[in-house]
Amino acid sequence: MTALVDETALSEVTSALATELELAHVPGMELAIVRGGEAVFAGGVGVRGVDDPAPVSATTLFHHGSCGKAYTGLLAVLLAADGVVDLDAPVRRYVPELRLPDPVIAERVTLRDLLSHRSGFGRNDLAWILNPTWSPDDVVARLEHLPLIGDLRAQWSYSNFGYAVAGLALGRAAGTSWAAEMNERVLGPLGMSRTTLTAAGMAEDLDHATPHVVRDGVAQPTVFRLLNGIAPAGEVVSCAADSVRWLMAQLGDGPLDAELVRQAHAPSMLVPSGVSPFPEMEVVGYGFGWVIGRYRGRSLVWHNGGVDGFSTQTLLLPDDRIGIVVSANVFPGNTSLAVVLDIADELLGLGGDAPSWFERLRAAEAVSDVPPQPNEAESPAPPLPRPHARDLSDYVGIFDHPGWGRLQVTSEDGRLRIWIGEFELEVAHRHFETWRLHYAPLDGDGTVTFAEDASGKVSVAEVAFDSLTEPVTFRSSKDS
Repeated sequence: MTALVDETALSEVTSALATELELAHVPGMELAIVRGGEAVFAGGVGVRGVDDPAPVSATTLFHHGSCGKAYTGLLAVLLAADGVVDLDAPVRRYVPELRLPDPVIAERVTLRDLLSHRSGFGRNDLAWILNPTWSPDDVVARLEHLPLIGDLRAQWSYSNFGYAVAGLALGRAAGTSWAAEMNERVLGPLGMSRTTLTAAGMAEDLDHATPHVVRDGVAQPTVFRLLNGIAPAGEVVSCAADSVRWLMAQLGDGPLDAELVRQAHAPSMLVPSGVSPFPEMEVVGYGFGWVIGRYRGRSLVWHNGGVDGFSTQTLLLPDDRIGIVVSANVFPGNTSLAVVLDIADELLGLGGDAPSWFERLRAAEAVSDVPPQPNEAESPAPPLPRPHARDLSDYVGIFDHPGWGRLQVTSEDGRLRIWIGEFELEVAHRHFETWRLHYAPLDGDGTVTFAEDASGKVSVAEVAFDSLTEPVTFRSSKDS
């Protein structure tokens, strides 16, 4: 660890972290803590990766995932204050080619709607996840063919696509790009010289943490997630030393106009109560890249970030002038959340004999991991697998969806191989015309079911994933 000032109040929490990380199978963690206008701690615990035993330091890069939305939100406020962009004008002023399934929403949606997740955009995340080389322009072109979740300003609906469009609009309004404006107006003034806006740049840096996923109780390296097309939604890569500067600015102690910073914290949309993970965290609304609420009765500004191999939590307690960033090089997992809440409690003087957040979250995970025990007398025998209805060669081909891109099927050694976008999925036959699909980096499970046209040829591949609201129908490119 590298301390900037004495961390007496945190000694018990930080000294116990090594044990907790081992129990949670987390190789390493970034920690940045500020209080009362001073940096309390900037450094790390553990190592950069299971294959990289170098200790995490204050300069080790971690991917902050959706905590990066707050950077885009702040940039929008700064550009609006300079008259570069109008947050309440239709976003088509800057992205005139935007088309959506509902043309009225496309005509009316604003930057404020996009930044506060009240645009009606659906998540549809696997569409961009499986196509990481899509450009921002590619993303916009796909939106016309991706379902909306509801009407404009009628509900809160988290959307990475919304932030992608917002970032594109901000860059065009400024006559440059989202990345150029971020470096010029946010990262540069804050002195965040180690922070980068691409996962590719992170991988090229010698001092970076490795992303991991836990398989059978063992942390294993996984792929870096590329977010080229939706970078404004969460491709900020930073370190503890720079995170301290970010936290100071958020609490009004940096070089940026404190009033403008606070504008990004103002809620623009109510958030359903179910978003709150615990009763101690009361969620009220969403600002520009921030969840707004209360923690143990105190004002709270918070966001999490989950991306392949990294889990990040950013927590601000403005009335107490406390700010904390915690990032673990494992995803999924609750370790970073437990750490950020335990540290907050210590700084608030609320630590004591009560169970720690580590203990509470471990107990909750233990309960959720216990599968239901069936009644053997009432449980039917599992159905026997049925053979596929035709030769494997009949399924081979290319299928397209205007929003999701391409699905390709080949046959090799008596089995099907299937790619969606740029990724090959794990495939296992289930029965008849249906195969199971598995996307290993995110443990995503789904199915593909083939159907024939009037001539008897396979012409449709219908894909359903747990994270989708409805199946996606890919059609044979020969029918196009």
